[in-house]
Amino acid sequence: MRNFLLKEPVLKRSWMKAALGASIIAGLLMGCDKSKSKENPPETPQAKIIDTATLIDAESLANAGEQLMSPYSFMYAYRVFELALQKDPNNKKAQFYKSFLEAPMSLQGILTRIRPLVKSRKQLAGLDSFIAESPVSPLKSFLVDIKDPKTQFEITESNYQDFFVAYRNHLNTWRAFLKQNHDLKLTLNLNPETYKEPITERTKSACVPEKIGETSYKIECDFTKILQVEVGEADIVALQQYVSGILFYYSVPTSYDWGTITQLSKEKRYKNLPPATLIGLIHNLESFAPLRKDNSLSLLQELGSDFVGAMHWAMSQQTQLDLCQDGKQEGVRKGYLFENGLCLKETPDHAVEKILVLIESVFQGPTSVTLSTDRGMYTTLLDFSKWKTAPPQDLRIFVPTQLNACGRPSQFLDQTFAGILPNQDWYNLMETTCK
Repeated sequence: MRNFLLKEPVLKRSWMKAALGASIIAGLLMGCDKSKSKENPPETPQAKIIDTATLIDAESLANAGEQLMSPYSFMYAYRVFELALQKDPNNKKAQFYKSFLEAPMSLQGILTRIRPLVKSRKQLAGLDSFIAESPVSPLKSFLVDIKDPKTQFEITESNYQDFFVAYRNHLNTWRAFLKQNHDLKLTLNLNPETYKEPITERTKSACVPEKIGETSYKIECDFTKILQVEVGEADIVALQQYVSGILFYYSVPTSYDWGTITQLSKEKRYKNLPPATLIGLIHNLESFAPLRKDNSLSLLQELGSDFVGAMHWAMSQQTQLDLCQDGKQEGVRKGYLFENGLCLKETPDHAVEKILVLIESVFQGPTSVTLSTDRGMYTTLLDFSKWKTAPPQDLRIFVPTQLNACGRPSQFLDQTFAGILPNQDWYNLMETTCK
């Protein structure tokens, strides 16, 4: 070893001397031959621009974007998933994450866009203080900076619902992707810094004690999968139903224009009015919460049918997919996105199936339903089918036109509430009598 270390510098010095001598001789020769120099001038070195994105395949980009999935860097992850899909539009992991991020990406510049609305409500000082005190970060830049004024519009008192409609539509895009790819299988890689808490919990559950004596135990630990999460068909179905639930909640509020209601609530002269005077005022208005053209009421039937289908699927697959093990559903799917399973057992009187049939049928036509009221159990007909093709044009149908001596409803514009109660027996479902 010592000899090698002593000889190496010598070899290097000898090589350098020889190379220097050769370069000097070559330079002298080229300098003497002027004609050759003119005929063949030395080439000018050309700069080469290398696009690193072209050197990375779609799957690697998708995996890189996955490591940026956090509340503080998701906007960067979205751009990386876009690059991945430019290379391979069919990359499922990139599709999965990108469709999920469409809704949060609509928050770009929200702290700036919302200023007109906040100003009209005299709360601008609070917003400015919040922005000023927030730590400088990519997330803060994302929430403050407006990149595309056309889609990232200013939010005012008159158009704030447009923001929620856009958010609702992004959620529906996510739901549609999950529904179309219900049999999707993915392995997600967790960022150890972002998901410290769940990884810690998974680390604890990775060790299983085995009793090997009266007072001694052997503990076997398998940490090989604690940084990965499996996504199977059951997880996709569960995600779809979770998003559907949010959409169901958003549908009615985003389907009707609340401008009139907001205006009434702001007018001091309308405050503390007697109920009879207020309902008279509402019915004299040109419109009261009119139906929006971009309403999503037609989705309600589809969401109901999807829920029924998901429950039937879970009941039929709970054994094959280990959703239920010996009547237990907690922690039966370790390593998956949803670690808890689902145990659904039909009762002798088929109560579960009856509920599922009821949910689906009320969106298809008149359905007999027994409801609990203040007067006891009451059977009537419910029908939400017309809300898909002919929904109420405004919400005045739910505002009574008359009140009795106790201030309770005694009359409505439409006794069926746009077809929901074909028997017009709303009075049996509400408390209308004086006590």
